Amino acid sequence: MRDVEAEDTEDKYSAIKLNGNPITELRYADDTALLSKTTEGLNELMQNVKKFSQNKNLLLNAKKTKVMDSDKSPASSILIDNEALENVSHFNYLGANIEADGKITPDIRKRLAIATSKLKSMMNIWKSQSTPLKMRILKSCIFPVATYGCETWTLTKKDVEKIDAFEMKCYRKILRIPWTARRPNQTILQELGMKERQLLKNIKQLKLKYFGHVVRHNNLEKLCLEGAVEGRRGRGRPRRRWTQDISDWLGFSVREATAASILAQDRDGFRSAVWEATSYKDPP
Repeated sequence: MRDVEAEDTEDKYSAIKLNGNPITELRYADDTALLSKTTEGLNELMQNVKKFSQNKNLLLNAKKTKVMDSDKSPASSILIDNEALENVSHFNYLGANIEADGKITPDIRKRLAIATSKLKSMMNIWKSQSTPLKMRILKSCIFPVATYGCETWTLTKKDVEKIDAFEMKCYRKILRIPWTARRPNQTILQELGMKERQLLKNIKQLKLKYFGHVVRHNNLEKLCLEGAVEGRRGRGRPRRRWTQDISDWLGFSVREATAASILAQDRDGFRSAVWEATSYKDPP
């Protein structure tokens, strides 16, 4: 038997449903995201939020409120006190880019560009003679800038290539090796006493740990991760999903995706699986 209140919410606001559960809003600290499948439903949500906020002496700032439509939806026009809200294709939240089409590549390139800028601003440090000191500074000051928010990334082949290229650029910079030297990457890693690159490995560890943390709790985050949205997928090749990285790194097939969630319930076993997935393996 369906919940009458949930059914009314779904009909009134055209709520998005995950596993049959209507979701109309997501709250992050002092920010709120309103969700609806139609412009009319979103407008109804906005007016109700405005009404109840004013009852608590809280006023909505139309200039700070944005509207974002998915890449296949028509542009929505929402008014607050006869002032139209800006309709955007992307926006920045807590340092991360949110794209209307759901792609993460622009955010990855942005993080790498910021980290490259920081790398160039520390040229006086890279001119010193102590390579171990420079490596510690690189790992503590530059790499965290590049990997900020990486737990949400869905990595494509091109994204991985960009990350690997950025890492080698950092190593060449601290060793003061110009690109005109034409030295292979493997010789640079050997000079640093490394068997393999580390940045992508760190990203895998962070994302796998975050996955384990989410699936061990019954909350909205787990529902968003594992829940199914109503509707049919469009024609063409399906886009790579966030959980596909998890399945690939842990060695599960797409059909065995739920096995990763079951494995995560055992903290020690999952910790061993993460270590095995990200540890260096000698080539055959």
